[in-house]
Amino acid sequence: MRNRSNSAVRLDYYHRMIYKTILQYQNPVTGLLPAKPFDQLAWVRENVYSALAIWGLSLAYKKSLDVNEDRARCYELEQSTVKLMRGLLICMMHQRHKVERFKVTESTNDAIHAMFSVRTGRQVVGDTEWGHLQMDATSLYLLILAQMTAAGLQIIYTLDEVDFIQNLVFYIRCAYTVPDYGIWERGDKSNTGLPELNCTSVGMAKAALEAMSEIDLFGRKGSPASVIHVHPDDISRCRAILASVLPRESNSKETDAGLLSIIGFPAFAVDDPVLVTDTKNVIVEKLQGQYGLCRFLKDGYMTVKEDKSRLYYEPWELQSFENIECEWPVFFAFLILDGLFAGNKEQVEEYSHALDGIMIKRGDGIKLIPEMYAVPADKVELEFAEPKSQAREPLGRVPLIWAQSLYVLGRLLKEGFLSPGELDPLSRRLVAEPKYETVIQVAFLAEDSEVKEKVLRSLDIPCLTFDEVSPIRVFPAKVLKYIFSSLGKNTKLSMNGVKADVAGILATSRFYSLEGYTIVFLPNFVDEDSFYPVHDIDFFCDVFGVELLNIKQNWKCIGRPLLIFPWLHWMTDPYENIHPCMVSVSKRLMAGYKFGAKVQVGKLNEFLNTSALSSLSFLTMTSEGLGGNAIMQNIQDLAVEHKQTSLIQSTIVGALPKEFIIDTRQKSVLSARIAHSTTPDVLFQPTMSQDEQERQGDEDQKTLTRTEDLDKVSTLEVGLSFKKVSENFSKLHLMESTGVAEKITSTDGLQYAGMDVKDLIENLEHTTLLHEQVNIIHYLYYEKGLNWTIVRKNGTEYTVRDLMIELYDKGARLQQWWLLRHTAGILGKRAENLDSIATDIIVRQKQITFGLPPEPREKIITRPLPSDELAALINEACENDWSVAMLTQEVLFSLSSIFITQPKAFSEIINIRVGLLIQVMVSELAQLLKIPIADASQELMNLSPFEIQMFLTNVIMAKEYGFAGGGVTSKRAKEAASEIFRLKRKSTGADDVDSKAQFGEKTVLDRLGRWLRRRQLDGSLGRVPVGFYPAVWNVLNRCPEILFEKHSLKHSMTKESTSGEMKFACRVQAVLNYISAPEYRQLFIEAAMTFCLMAELLGKNFKWEMPINIGEIVHTANRIFIDEQEKLKSDVTLCCAQNPRPPTPPCGGHAGICQYFYDSAPTGRWGTMVYMAKAAASLTTLPTGATGNISCVQQ
Repeated sequence: MRNRSNSAVRLDYYHRMIYKTILQYQNPVTGLLPAKPFDQLAWVRENVYSALAIWGLSLAYKKSLDVNEDRARCYELEQSTVKLMRGLLICMMHQRHKVERFKVTESTNDAIHAMFSVRTGRQVVGDTEWGHLQMDATSLYLLILAQMTAAGLQIIYTLDEVDFIQNLVFYIRCAYTVPDYGIWERGDKSNTGLPELNCTSVGMAKAALEAMSEIDLFGRKGSPASVIHVHPDDISRCRAILASVLPRESNSKETDAGLLSIIGFPAFAVDDPVLVTDTKNVIVEKLQGQYGLCRFLKDGYMTVKEDKSRLYYEPWELQSFENIECEWPVFFAFLILDGLFAGNKEQVEEYSHALDGIMIKRGDGIKLIPEMYAVPADKVELEFAEPKSQAREPLGRVPLIWAQSLYVLGRLLKEGFLSPGELDPLSRRLVAEPKYETVIQVAFLAEDSEVKEKVLRSLDIPCLTFDEVSPIRVFPAKVLKYIFSSLGKNTKLSMNGVKADVAGILATSRFYSLEGYTIVFLPNFVDEDSFYPVHDIDFFCDVFGVELLNIKQNWKCIGRPLLIFPWLHWMTDPYENIHPCMVSVSKRLMAGYKFGAKVQVGKLNEFLNTSALSSLSFLTMTSEGLGGNAIMQNIQDLAVEHKQTSLIQSTIVGALPKEFIIDTRQKSVLSARIAHSTTPDVLFQPTMSQDEQERQGDEDQKTLTRTEDLDKVSTLEVGLSFKKVSENFSKLHLMESTGVAEKITSTDGLQYAGMDVKDLIENLEHTTLLHEQVNIIHYLYYEKGLNWTIVRKNGTEYTVRDLMIELYDKGARLQQWWLLRHTAGILGKRAENLDSIATDIIVRQKQITFGLPPEPREKIITRPLPSDELAALINEACENDWSVAMLTQEVLFSLSSIFITQPKAFSEIINIRVGLLIQVMVSELAQLLKIPIADASQELMNLSPFEIQMFLTNVIMAKEYGFAGGGVTSKRAKEAASEIFRLKRKSTGADDVDSKAQFGEKTVLDRLGRWLRRRQLDGSLGRVPVGFYPAVWNVLNRCPEILFEKHSLKHSMTKESTSGEMKFACRVQAVLNYISAPEYRQLFIEAAMTFCLMAELLGKNFKWEMPINIGEIVHTANRIFIDEQEKLKSDVTLCCAQNPRPPTPPCGGHAGICQYFYDSAPTGRWGTMVYMAKAAASLTTLPTGATGNISCVQQ
C-alpha cells in the first residue's frame, strides 16, 4: 500500500465527494450535468457553478502531484471542466439565431434558453414556457470562461467560436436596460411572468464584461483575431445602476440573497467597499436564519402554503409566506467564500460552523448540502407567532450540486490547497481596493493654423493642428462606432455583430493602433450633428467638464485616459476673439484640475507612452484580407461619408460678435404659457438699428470672404471631412438677413392668405429681413408641407424642407435659440443618443414623465425605448408643440448631466416629471423677472442650452440652498439668480446693476411666497421626506385604506409587498400623481407624513378600523389654521378669514386652501404640520393622555 501525505488524503476525499455527487452524472457525449441524478435537464447556471469545484480540484492536484495517479486525476479533472464548458458552448451555439434576433428585439421570447437536454444539448421547453431570459446565467458563463482561459485552460478552439463569444458579449451588454427573470427564473416575486431589472443580472453582466475585455480566448497561442472587445461605456452604466440601486435587488424585492454572488465571489462586481459592506449587512439582517438565508422576503417557493398546481401567486397570497420562507444553505457557502477572499477569518469560522451543523451525512461519510430547509406543516402557526423559533426539515434536492461545488471550493481554500489568486487570475477580488487617483491627459488640437494662431494669441497652451500631430490620425467619434460594428460578424454563423451605436466617452479616451497606424478619436459630443446645443459654446464647455468627471468616476483601464480638447472655427468670432468660456476652461485645465478631476495638459504625441491603447487589428480579419493601408483608406472614406454637419456649418459661418448676440436676444415664438402652449404659425424677432444692420452686412461679407478662402483648402487628412464651402453656399435660397422683426406680426399667417404663391416665393427670395423669411417659410410649411417643391425661373428646384434647413442654419449662426428649437422640431431633429440619455435615468430606478398631469396627457416612461419611439412620445405629450418638444429633450439631456455631477439631488425622487419641471422654470422665471407667466414662457425659449441647464440645476437644488425661498443663501445660487437678471437686462437694455446689491442680505425677492414656491418645487419634482414610503406602508398595514382625494391605497397592497419595496413606492407615487397642483400635492405628503409620525408613537399594535382620509386632514387643517389666524387678527383676515367665510378663497389658493396656508413653514408654532396633527387628532381615533389632550406642537 502506497504512502500518502495528509494533504493527498484530503484531496482524495474531496475527489471522491466530487465524483459521487457531480462527476459520475456528467453526460459522456454532451459533457452536461443534470440538475439531479438521472434527470434530463441541464441548467446553465448550475453547470457553471459545478464546473468551479472540478476546476478547483484540478488546480489543487496540480500543486501536489505525489504519484502518476495524481497526474492522471489532474488531467481528467481539467478535461472534464473543458468538456462541460464546451458542452454549454455548443448548446448556446445551437441557439445562435436567438442571439442574433435578441440583439435587435431584446424580447424575452428571443432569449437563449436557461436549460438544455442533458443527452442532446437541444432545447427542452418552448420559448414562452419558461423564463429563459436570465442575463446572470449567460454572464456567469462568460465570466468563468474568462477566468479559466486566463488560468491556462483551452476552451475555445476556433475563430468561429470566438465570433460567437463576441456576440454573446453583445447579448449581455444590454443587461442594464433589459428586464429579465433573474437568478430565480421567475421575475417579479408574484411569479406572474413579469420580468424586471435585477441587480444580480446587472452585476454579473458587469463582471463578465470587465473580465472579457481584451482577453485572448486562444491564450498564449492567440492573435488579434481571437481577442474579445467590450464597450467600456456599457460597464460604466452597469456600475452606475449598482451604485444607485443596491442593496435593493429589483422593484419587487427590497433585497435578495443572490446579491452575495455579485458583491463577492465569483463576480466581485461592486467597486465601492462601503456599498459592499452595507449590502451584505442588509442581506444578513433581513434574510439570515439558522439553516441558511431565504432568497427574498415573502418567497413562497416550496413552502407548505404554496399551491403547487400553479406557478403564479395571487397578490394576497404573498402575505401568507411571510416568516416561513424556505432557508437555503447554499448562501452559507457563498458567505464562507466571501470571508476567504476578504481574509475575514471570523466570518469563515462562523458560517463554516453553521453549515457543518445542517449538512446531511451519508452512510459513506460524505456530507451533502440540501437544497433548502422548510417549516413543517404542523409548525407553521408557531413560526408565524414567533419567527425563527421552529426546527426545520430538509427539502428538495440532496445534494444541490452547485451548493456542493461551492462547499468543496471553500474547503479547498480554507485548508490551503488553493489560494484566492488561483481561482481569480484576473484579480477581480481587488476591484474594491483603493486605487491611485486617475490623471486625465488633455491635448489641445486646433482645426487649422488659422485657429491655432488665434488660440496662441490669447492663451499660452500647447496647441497643435490636426496636420501637425501626424503620423497620428484624428477622426470623429462617429467613425469609431462604425468600426466597432464589424466586430463579431460571421457569415458561416449568420451573425452580424452589433448595430452601430454611439461611441461613449470612455471608448474615445484612448489611442488605437492598426497595422502601424496610430489613431485617436474626438469626443462624441463634438460631432453631435443632429442636435443643436453643440452650437452653444457655454454648453459645450460644461459638457466637457461633465465628461471629465465621468471619466474620473469610471476609468478602470490600464493606462491613463486621453481627452482631446478641439479648437474649431465656430469657437471664435469674426473679430478673431476666443470665447471667454473657452479661455476659462483652458486656464483651469492648465492649472491641473477641472470638476475635481486631476488633469495633465500636453501635446498629443507626448501621451503615447502613458495612455491606454487598444488594437483595431480585428479589422484585418473582417475586411476580406485587406492590408492596413487599404483599411485606413476605408476609414478615411467612412469619415468623409459621415461628415459632421455641425462642424461643417461652423467652419462656414463662424460666430457672431458678442455684442450682436447680446443685443439681438429676442422673444420666442411662444405667446402662451408653456402649461397650455400650442405651436404658433409665425416666429418673430426685434429689429436691429440701421447701424447694426450695416455692421451686420459688413460681418456677413467678412464671413463670405473667409469661406471663399476656405474653399481653397482640401478635405482635412485627419478625416473630419468638411465639404467645400462653395458647395454649401451654392445651395442657398435665402438672402443674408440684415434685419429682424420688431414685434409679433401674427400667430396664424393670415396676412399671406389669398396671396399668389409665386409672388410669395419671389418676395421670399429677395427679402433680407429674417422675420419675413421666417413667416413666409412657416406659412409654406403649414400650407404645403416640407416636401413641397418650388421651381425657380432658371429651372432649379428646392423644397420647403431645404428652406427650413437654411432657417435652422441661420438660427445656429445667429445664436437664436427660439428659432433653432422650433425649426429643429419641425425637421425632426433629436439628440443622437436620446435613448441612452433616457435609459441612464430610468435604470437608476427612476420614472420619467413628459407633458403635464394628469394622465393620459402626461406620458410615463418606465422602461428604455428606442430614440425614434421616445421622440414621438415626447412630441405627443407636448401636443406637437415643436419648441416645447425640443426643450424637453434639452431638459432630459441636462438631467443626465446632473445625475453625474449631483446624484444626491435626486434622492427621495422616483418620478422625473419633465413637463412640470419646465412649468416650474417658467414660474420661477416670472418671479425673478417680475413678468407675467406668458412673457416668462417666451423668455425661457430665448435662453441658451447652457442657461437652461444652469436654471434647471438651480431649480432642482433649491431644497439645499433655498433658492426658491425669500433669500438666496448660496454663492452659487446668487450667481445663478444674477444670471437670470442679466438675461433680463440684455433683453431690456437696462443698465448693469450691482449683483451684490440685488442679492445681499436684502433680496429683491419678497419673503412672502417662500414656502409656497418651495412646495411648488418639491411637488413638481415629486420629492418626499426620507422614509416616507416605509412609513406609509406601516400605517397602511394597520388600517383598511388611505384616501388621497379620488384615489386610494388599499390595505391589500401590504400583503403583496414589503415596506422597503420599490414597487410599493411606485404605486404610492402613481396615486399622488393624480393630484395635479404641485403645492396641493405637497400638502398631502406633509399630512400623510405627519399622520405616520403620530402612528409611530402609538406603537405597532394600534390599528384603525376606518379609512384614513388624507384630503380631509388637509382641509380640516386649513380650517383650523384660518380660525386661529382670525383670532390673531393676522393678514389672513384680508382673504379667507373674512366673516362670513367666502365660498372660495379670495387669495386664489388651489382646491380651496388658503394661500397663506400654502405659504406657511412646515414646522414651528404656526407650522402646517401642527395643524395637520390637530386635524388628524380630530378626525381619527387616537389615544389620549391623562388630561385627555393630545400634544401637537412640533419642534
